[in-house]
Amino acid sequence: NKQLLKGGSKKGNFCVLGNLSNLSNDVYICEGYATALTVYLAFEQSKAVIFAVDSGNLIPVIKVLKDRYKNKVFINCADNDHTKKPNIGIEKAKEIKNNLNVNYTYPDFINGSDFDDLRQEKGIDEVINQLSNIVVEIEQESKEPNILDTILEGVELFKNEVNEPFATLENGNTVKINSTLFKDWLIMAHHKQTDK
Repeated sequence: NKQLLKGGSKKGNFCVLGNLSNLSNDVYICEGYATALTVYLAFEQSKAVIFAVDSGNLIPVIKVLKDRYKNKVFINCADNDHTKKPNIGIEKAKEIKNNLNVNYTYPDFINGSDFDDLRQEKGIDEVINQLSNIVVEIEQESKEPNILDTILEGVELFKNEVNEPFATLENGNTVKINSTLFKDWLIMAHHKQTDK
């Protein structure tokens, strides 16, 4: 039964799959339980996954989480309501990114709208693949160059034939964006820029 308790408080409340204290530093946030469970299983129960019940409760929940777990990195697993105009799931994800600086990912190439729909349509391996596609939006309006823009200058970003994200670095090496090699390179490049 997906119904909430009559008279129960929803705003800012959430449920957790996994352990927020002991698991990895990145925490994934979903609207509903089925999506959260799919994401949790895709990561082989190695990451904490939150479900907020619905899109209207995402912002209150994220505010509570960011205040309580300051050292965690939160990623919004947005719904992709591609059959609707506007696409409410993606619009909400952009709003959260702009207001709370929480990056997001969403399922693509599906008939449904969420990661559980993707699992039912294409299997858990495709869910795992697409969860690596975190959207990091870069402010285009700033007159000052964004540090990420500067770091990524000369880096070619692309996806392969199975939609996995890659980067070709200035030295010609091609690495997966969700790999340790890319993360290490990004940290070193950031230090070089900020030490100038």
